Amino acid sequence: MRSPHPNDSRAIMISLNEKGKEANAAHEEVHLQFYNQLRTLLNVQEIEIFEKCIDKLNSFFWT
Repeated sequence: MRSPHPNDSRAIMISLNEKGKEANAAHEEVHLQFYNQLRTLLNVQEIEIFEKCIDKLNSFFWT
């Protein structure tokens, strides 16, 4: 949904509609389940390595 920015008339605020909020909540649930399952398979050191790898991949793809 779009709405005017309260302090900047040049900007537009974008927010999720109900369907988007539901999709985001479903994604968050899958994400949490993934990490909970991952924690049962990996030790603390392996999780740290995994998270560093994910951070590097995110930096690679988003820069």
